[in-house]
Amino acid sequence: PVSTLAAKLAAAGLPALDARELLEVLSGVIPALGTAAALGAAEASPGDAADEGPLVIIIDQLEELFTLCRDEEARERFAVILDALASAPDGRIRVIGTLRDDFMMRAAALPVLGPRLASAVFFLGNPSREDLIRTIVEPAGRAGYELSDDDLAPAMADEVTGHPGALALLSFTASRLWELRDRQFHRLTRR
Repeated sequence: PVSTLAAKLAAAGLPALDARELLEVLSGVIPALGTAAALGAAEASPGDAADEGPLVIIIDQLEELFTLCRDEEARERFAVILDALASAPDGRIRVIGTLRDDFMMRAAALPVLGPRLASAVFFLGNPSREDLIRTIVEPAGRAGYELSDDDLAPAMADEVTGHPGALALLSFTASRLWELRDRQFHRLTRR
């Protein structure tokens, strides 16, 4: 996860750092972290610093820290980096992570991340059945596809409505449906 974060930061125009350098910078061994400019995101003159906006880092599907990373030490290093980012001295760095509710306790068990979660969590409930149906139908329509029958999207939504991780389950199923779509007739089918 640390290498992935370093690569994403580099892709966003921040200096390319390897995982070790990133950890050193963010954990205070190299006391240079503060603003986006300190990370090299912008080349601004000293007078421009006040006009700089926040650097927002969004980590979607933070649960992948547990599902894809088997190394406990790497998880803890990543948590230290997230904490360092969120603790930037001038408050210009914001870290937003999405985390499925069924992984909340595992994330809270990380020594650095647990206390941060306790004060910064915003619970976003599962989407309603109608929202889940729209999540299936509208993107397909925008891509020029339709569902093979009017009951397909409601049936998919009914299978996950009210279950923990409903959106993640639906997302996985919808991705498979898209992969297996009928390209000739532009349809998503039960088959």
